[in-house]
Amino acid sequence: MVITRRSSFMDMEQKQQPKTGSNPYIWGAAKALIAIIALVGAFMVGSLTGYTRPDYACNWSKNYLANFTGLATPPLPPPSVIGGILDNDRDLNAFGVYGSVVGIRFATSGVSGNLIVSGSDGVERLSQVSPQTIILSNRQRIPLDSVKSGDNVVIIGSPTPTGQIKANFIRVYY
Repeated sequence: MVITRRSSFMDMEQKQQPKTGSNPYIWGAAKALIAIIALVGAFMVGSLTGYTRPDYACNWSKNYLANFTGLATPPLPPPSVIGGILDNDRDLNAFGVYGSVVGIRFATSGVSGNLIVSGSDGVERLSQVSPQTIILSNRQRIPLDSVKSGDNVVIIGSPTPTGQIKANFIRVYY
């Protein structure tokens, strides 16, 4: 006589439950979803980063005469300016300029003001200088009033909504 074991209800329940995490399709779909999210995130970072340069160039063009004449609402520029400087295909560097100082405007305090620099591309750029701006010449920190017209400078800063450069660092070369 052979005694056989009969399956109980609990044995059947355990056999019918699938193992969690063993389906390769679910893992493949999860990996694909993570890759898509990473690609979209990288694209968004690139888009936000690339927004700064054209925005700066547009604001620089719109505020060109206001920056250099001091008028709040400048008159319409002559056609030579519209056809020349403002309608070119050059990309302006929004974060700095290298060139020769052509003008200096001091604020009432004398420690802040604006530098007008003729860049290496021939375009004049206006930069804001504050008391926090570091100005170096021959590894020595100098005040803004030591900078003269004709000095060669490298200005590194950040763009402003009015098309100027807010100077964080200025290196002066004589």
